[in-house]
Amino acid sequence: MLNDKSVQGINSSINVFSIISYLGIVVSVCVFYPGVMSPDSIDQLFQATNWSFSSTQPPLMSFIVAILNYFIAGPFLMMLLQICIWWLVWKKILYMLFPESSKSCIAALLVVAFCPPLFAMIGTIWRDVHLSFAMLSCTFFNIRYTKNKNNWMLLFAVLSAAYASSVRINAIFCVVPFALWSGILIISEMKEKSWKIIKYVLVICTILFVMFSGKFLNSIISEKPWQVEQVLLVFDLAGISYHTNQNLIPVSIRNYIDTPEKLARCYSAFSIFPLYYEANDRIILRDRILTTEDPKTVQIILDVWKKAVLDHPKAYLIHRLAVFAAGIGWSDRPVHYAYECGIPKNNLNIVWNQSNFSKKIYQMISFSLDNWTLIWRPWLYLWGTILVTLACVIFWKNGIGILPSAVVTTSSWLYFLPYFFVAPAADLRYYHWPISAFFLSVFFLIHQYYQAEQPVRAKILRSSLWRNAVIFGLISASIGLIWISHNCDVDFGVSVSSSSRGISFNNQGLECLANGKYDQALVYFKMAVKSDPGWWVPKTNMGLVLEKLGEISSAEDFFKKAILLDQSGMASFYRGRFLFSQKRFDDALADFTQSVLSGNDDYQINYMASVSAVKLGKLSESIKFSEACIRLDQTRFSSDIVEISSPFFEKAEFCETGIKYFTEIVKLVPKAWWAHYNLGTLLSRAGRSELAKQSFVEYKKLQPGK
Repeated sequence: MLNDKSVQGINSSINVFSIISYLGIVVSVCVFYPGVMSPDSIDQLFQATNWSFSSTQPPLMSFIVAILNYFIAGPFLMMLLQICIWWLVWKKILYMLFPESSKSCIAALLVVAFCPPLFAMIGTIWRDVHLSFAMLSCTFFNIRYTKNKNNWMLLFAVLSAAYASSVRINAIFCVVPFALWSGILIISEMKEKSWKIIKYVLVICTILFVMFSGKFLNSIISEKPWQVEQVLLVFDLAGISYHTNQNLIPVSIRNYIDTPEKLARCYSAFSIFPLYYEANDRIILRDRILTTEDPKTVQIILDVWKKAVLDHPKAYLIHRLAVFAAGIGWSDRPVHYAYECGIPKNNLNIVWNQSNFSKKIYQMISFSLDNWTLIWRPWLYLWGTILVTLACVIFWKNGIGILPSAVVTTSSWLYFLPYFFVAPAADLRYYHWPISAFFLSVFFLIHQYYQAEQPVRAKILRSSLWRNAVIFGLISASIGLIWISHNCDVDFGVSVSSSSRGISFNNQGLECLANGKYDQALVYFKMAVKSDPGWWVPKTNMGLVLEKLGEISSAEDFFKKAILLDQSGMASFYRGRFLFSQKRFDDALADFTQSVLSGNDDYQINYMASVSAVKLGKLSESIKFSEACIRLDQTRFSSDIVEISSPFFEKAEFCETGIKYFTEIVKLVPKAWWAHYNLGTLLSRAGRSELAKQSFVEYKKLQPGK
């Protein structure tokens, strides 16, 4: 019996529960304002700004971003929507499960909403976050329908599941249990005498609508189909090639990666990024493998993939096992790409001016990542899902209803398992829904447990299945730990050399470097140096990161160590670029020259050598390197000439040198209008009017449009 005091106590607890939820929204907005973005998020916002959508990002999600962006430009409204859904949906679900125990609601809300791997992502504009929130919303609407039989709730549940299926390639599987749940709720209200065939048709139609309506809308909204599956196919081909010491990637899409050796240096089970791009400071320097929008080329890739999988099934499984194991954090190395922080450089004028409060919260998140690493590893939640599945079986055997928990758990399994075949990286951000689903399933089971009679509860606790599960878990964990200690690198089940360890760590560091995560990159490069002390590449990358962090002296030391190990001359180029940025042009020119003499006939090296020579007033060397640039890429050189020749126009004493320089350039490229124009300008400044006039006449003959 409840008296007035107990009712007041419950109401007071409910008010506290609501206040905590709303405070959670405020705190989250302060932490993530104006919205955390990844390079993918920037691409999506760019599409939304231009109302031109492609399948590189989920088109339906991009369309919603475009609508919100119309009212307030930027990611703020989407971030606010995500944060409100996160806190309010959990608040509603927990209150429906534990209406008479608000203290339990408060405790559960604080545990799940502030769980570091979940909380760290709720302010990020990211497709997997949307998948997770859509599934949570679907859960809430279905439960709400069972409480009040409001048909609108059922409609919203179906639409939420349909939206979830549109944002992720493997979401089409994990929404099926929710579609089935909604279908069962639809037919549960039909008259018992209704034809069974009609009920079955309704359930099937609900499932098909949820699975394919989002994909259909994506195809309508998307103006530029990009054939996103090609990336996964090429990733698999790279993995098979790596484990068979060959290059199976179709010749038509190879760019830099044209040999097995180059592929081995770029392949990593932790990420597809180094395989496709060479980047620095989020700027793509070179496409290592070309992407295509041509369906015929994609079909060629698919045919090659089928043949490779059939010819090398063991290599394919090793590659996929490595990617999956890396993805769930089944290793002794740091968790890979745990969360986003900040906004990449972009052309949309969106910046992230992080507040001191936000910095402190992110420091706490980083601390938990470094010190409570277990809670960041998806394999923990995978094993938890196994135990929840076992609990569902035990509950069912004892006559306890398990529909909600069974639906959520099955959805989690149908997310985990297909990811074995389609995961493109060891990325913790992909696992927001399975981790949320684990907590959700546990809360459902606790609710069902306390709804049962005392004898049934005792019978559940005494079940022999629990003992068997503990034995199974200990054996599995032992096998896993043995594997970790012997094979903690990408070559799952294969003896791993220090070189391949170094490659893996180096590739992870490169991805962090490309995304501006310099502290994380430094950790990976240090591990690469330790794993392979005789390899010059990670030492060079250490220098690059330390330069970004402002540790100039330490950076130069690592560049020097790299040069001592390098026989290719590329370490000299990277140190030269570093010295160039420090305006030590004499030393930089010496390094660029050494790199060229080592056989690196590269445009960028010759270009920077030419600029250095000009700044030092070394005309003959500048002309020599400029000639190489013209031979390698005349079109690019015509744009870069502004940087090379700027000293000739900025300093009067360099004017004569500039005239000599462009006189030689005109001899090399007599039909280059820009060479005649620059020569004429310098001659005019030097007072040689007749010669200047002749150069301008040639310029007018050759200028574009004539």
